[in-house]
Amino acid sequence: MDIKLEKYYSFITNRIIQENGCGIDKIISIKSKGTFAFSNETMEKITSALKSNKQLPLDNHTSEQNGFRQYLDVFDIKDGNGKEFYVLVYDNDELSQDPTILKILKCE
Repeated sequence: MDIKLEKYYSFITNRIIQENGCGIDKIISIKSKGTFAFSNETMEKITSALKSNKQLPLDNHTSEQNGFRQYLDVFDIKDGNGKEFYVLVYDNDELSQDPTILKILKCE
């Protein structure tokens, strides 16, 4: 894994541990399920697909708004107790904003 991606994963992992309401205090694995163009509609489609164990949409393109791209990253994580979760993260190309955890969904 390249250093930039490793730092991003480390940041996301730390943010999940700090901000979750699911009792996650340790993450033993994190895997990307895809990067999508951010919109509320896309987020709802992905949330629905994850909740019903359906395949994620194949539209993995980013959207430009206000001169920068916006992303919805989807991760599959496993916590220290072996429980699996999906995490939806908002990110963009604007350097002044850190990635934001939008949702944490328990895998069924």
